Amino acid sequence: DDLRVIYQSNGDGNWELYELELSTLLPQRLTDTPEAEEFPSYSPDGLWILCTVHDPSTDPSPPRDILLISSDMRTRKIIAKNGADDWYPRFSPDGSAIYFVSDRVDDRRGTDEQNRISAIFRYDMDSENLEQISSGNDESAPWPLENGSFLYRDANGGLLFSDTSGYVSELENNLAGDWILGGPSALSHEDYYLMGKLGTMGSQIIHRK
Repeated sequence: DDLRVIYQSNGDGNWELYELELSTLLPQRLTDTPEAEEFPSYSPDGLWILCTVHDPSTDPSPPRDILLISSDMRTRKIIAKNGADDWYPRFSPDGSAIYFVSDRVDDRRGTDEQNRISAIFRYDMDSENLEQISSGNDESAPWPLENGSFLYRDANGGLLFSDTSGYVSELENNLAGDWILGGPSALSHEDYYLMGKLGTMGSQIIHRK
């Protein structure tokens, strides 16, 4: 199959999803709706598109929902909806779960977006079970790893690692004097790099997809 990139654009005034085949560099519009679809990514098997969705006509900054769209664009399914603002969705590497950030841990609905507290949640695709997997101290940017562990950012922007037992360790400014530079990207799976004590660029990529 040709390599494809999925992205968002508001060229017509509303955020819609587009796909670009790298062999032809021809963009194809995937959505044409009143809602705004953002932060798209593919499922590992290519059968689903994962993104956020909201209706900008109802509120300048409405809560976002997590949306699954089938690759044939015939099925649209919102998951784990409860009126909270949900964003930054990511599939686990095996496609069995969706990780996302939500402010559903913060009851202050009148608080502006920059001051709301968030946590990371995991949604099981088979059971539809939803689990909070971070402490709820304003964590963000989850990056699922292949063994069920994940990387994320804390409220101060620090990079943390949570293993399968829930044990959390800090990856930046660790005792060895090394740190990790980089962060999750919608288009790249190779953006966490090991950096040396003196800040020289390292070459070890700690997660590759």
